[in-house]
Amino acid sequence: MKRSIFTILALILVASISFAQELEIVVEPENPTMKVGQSLKLTSKVVDGSGNEVDGRRIAYYSFARRSVSVDSTGMLKAIAPGEYKVIVVSPSEDGKYIRKDLVVNIAFPPIAKVVVEDVPEKIYAGTTFPLQVKVLDEMDMVRDNVAVKMTSSDTDVAQTDAFLNIQAGSPGTATITTTSEGISSDIKIKVVANPVKKLDLATNMEQARTGDVFHFKTSAYDEGGCLVDDAPVVYTFSGVADDVSSSASGLIKNDGRFVADEAGVYTITATSGPFAARKTVKILPRNVKRKIEKVGHGSVNTKHTSDFWIWEGVDGKDYGVTGTWGADGTAYFWDVTDPSNITKIDSV
Repeated sequence: MKRSIFTILALILVASISFAQELEIVVEPENPTMKVGQSLKLTSKVVDGSGNEVDGRRIAYYSFARRSVSVDSTGMLKAIAPGEYKVIVVSPSEDGKYIRKDLVVNIAFPPIAKVVVEDVPEKIYAGTTFPLQVKVLDEMDMVRDNVAVKMTSSDTDVAQTDAFLNIQAGSPGTATITTTSEGISSDIKIKVVANPVKKLDLATNMEQARTGDVFHFKTSAYDEGGCLVDDAPVVYTFSGVADDVSSSASGLIKNDGRFVADEAGVYTITATSGPFAARKTVKILPRNVKRKIEKVGHGSVNTKHTSDFWIWEGVDGKDYGVTGTWGADGTAYFWDVTDPSNITKIDSV
């Protein structure tokens, strides 16, 4: 008899849980598509497994990108910026549990209005490569970096183009460069002249440094008579061999001649201008910065994983910290860390 009672109670419990799990939020429209500036009202309700509306359920709306798509307490959406964004619909219950529905709001981009080529040079030296700066604007005057841009040349003997918006200057002459994006085009004239450069001289402020130190390379270009060509375009590259063979000789060089190496080793810097090049090799030593770390104290959250950790000075002059648990239940813990040997948990949310 007891066994039968327990069985009935278990079935009732399972049925209750199943009923709770069958509840869901129905939203219309489910994944709306909008235009910038448009408003749209969401209609939401909680239904059971049979599709019947459940009375008395509250609905709340949240947008994680409020500067792009906003939503108020009534479910009124407003499209602010183009893109694809998530809006969350939640219905809490009195026992602290809730059900959730995620929507994807797609805000369409306005059509392309114009293509602008900036800083067009008066001339390009033959044999050099010049990167064009192209800006694509839509009807709302927003810069669009998510559209394809194609560039063509009216005379490939004078100037060729590539997929990265570079002009490769060939024989002296004039060519029309056409830049197109989504059917909107812009034309510019490019003049290629004979390259006067015959020699490059590469100099640096030092020949040996540590990892992280910045070299300053300077390239001077000269014509056949030894006169300085001060407008010759120069491109910098580097290659290297790290002392630790298991590491790559990585680093960074900017087009103004600044170079920094990540790993100890030997690096060769190359400056090119058209068909001419100059090289210089430098030695990079390890920085060897070491310091022992001493553990002074800790604040413990041992029931779940901790995520970020932020420290700041409060208006009262004390030091405070906050730790997150986004990989667990989302609780944020606040700490008084003024005395690192006595870290105290003061609040949570």
